[in-house]
Formats: sequence, structure tokens, C-alpha cells
Amino acid sequence: MNARGIETVQKASGVFYYTYAETLDQIDPLSDYQEKREITDGRLIQELKGLMASNEGYSPEFKARCLPMYEYGLEFRESPEQRTTFLFSFRCNTVQYVEDQMYKDFTPQSVKLYSILRYEVDDDTSELMDAR
Repeated sequence: MNARGIETVQKASGVFYYTYAETLDQIDPLSDYQEKREITDGRLIQELKGLMASNEGYSPEFKARCLPMYEYGLEFRESPEQRTTFLFSFRCNTVQYVEDQMYKDFTPQSVKLYSILRYEVDDDTSELMDAR
């Protein structure tokens, strides 16, 4: 049950977008969000998957010298038990692969990812699931 006393049922699969309040504290990416949306635009989903796949192969020496403050998150859910979650800190150009407890630089993808996450995920391309 959420704070309003409504029981929420987790969807089996989908691509979910999260926004977070500015904090240096550790967060639970699936519950400490300000807004959660399900991305419904197929083109946008494919573009995000492609950007994240291209980041997997990008492996410079990780040198971030700042504490990441996560602005956005993406969850690619194949089933309730199988998910891949990413947290993005554009201030540090750092992406956290949540399930793998891995941090990577995402400089080559940062401009396009910021553009999509900031400006393209909206009421036309996604469905609001929850806002706090």
C-alpha cells in the first residue's frame, strides 16, 4: 500500500522513468522517487535501450571526483523478478548499475540521455504512475 492507502500492483514488464530529489544520501531507487512514469513510446524505448547498450561497451578508467547526486533513474523490467535499474548523475557523468553495484562514466551518452530524460519523457510519451 502506498501513502494514500491505495494498493499498488507492480506491472510484469515495461520501461519506467524516475525523478529524484537532490540529496547526497543513499536512496532506494524504486521507492524514494518524486515521480514515476511508464514510458509508452516505442521509439523512445528503443533509443534508451540503444544508449544503455552502447554504454556497456564504454569502459574508460573511472575517475569521477565528485559525490553523485542522482537526478533520474530508468528501470528496464522484463518480469517482476528480472530488472535492470540505472541511476544517472549528470553533475558527475556517472551512471550507477544498481543491481550490479557498478558505477560507470557515461560521457559519450550524456548529452543525448539528458535531452531524452529532461525533455522527451512527458505526457505524450509516458504515463504517470505516481507523484509525491
